[in-house]
Amino acid sequence: SLRAEFVKQTSWAVPMTISAAILYLHFMSPLQAGLATAQALLDDKAKEDMGRDAFVLRVEKRSGSPLTIAKPWTIGGEETKWASRIDDLSTQVFGANDEGCSSRFLYKASELLEPFALPEKDCSQKLDAVDMIPVLAAEYLRGPGALLDISWNEAIDRMTELYQLCRWEPKETGRKQDRLLQPEALPLIRFLAQAKGVK
Repeated sequence: SLRAEFVKQTSWAVPMTISAAILYLHFMSPLQAGLATAQALLDDKAKEDMGRDAFVLRVEKRSGSPLTIAKPWTIGGEETKWASRIDDLSTQVFGANDEGCSSRFLYKASELLEPFALPEKDCSQKLDAVDMIPVLAAEYLRGPGALLDISWNEAIDRMTELYQLCRWEPKETGRKQDRLLQPEALPLIRFLAQAKGVK
């Protein structure tokens, strides 16, 4: 990847990292505004919020709220591989020939995770976000998973990875935020699948 090559070429001198922002815009959107948004994403999300050495993706459609996801390149020195996994997930989660079913599932899953995006401080006994994985698996098996004849264990594995994708995991140097998840990651991968022409 570009990041790996950058680190390789600069590692002989001072250790360096790279942060990146990718912005998807409608082709009719003003280029100057897009460049300003991309710069703001790089500075605010990838560098400040995530603590550098991270990437951020945003989709700004003609209508509706933007979809954004930010992930670190590495955690504890280990490469996360999220850049390539996001691309893979955008094709793996979809059922056979029913892309409408897959779209409904991703938006429903995003809605199910939304209440867990911010922690509840006043509740001593609460359902944690990770406890939603079986719920997501059941929802998946009612939709795209049924078309693919997916087993329960395989559904759990897939939903665990989707949950991990949604986790908000900045580095220690990142800006402190009261945030656990970024559920908009799920509709974002649907957009990526459509952009690639996945059916």
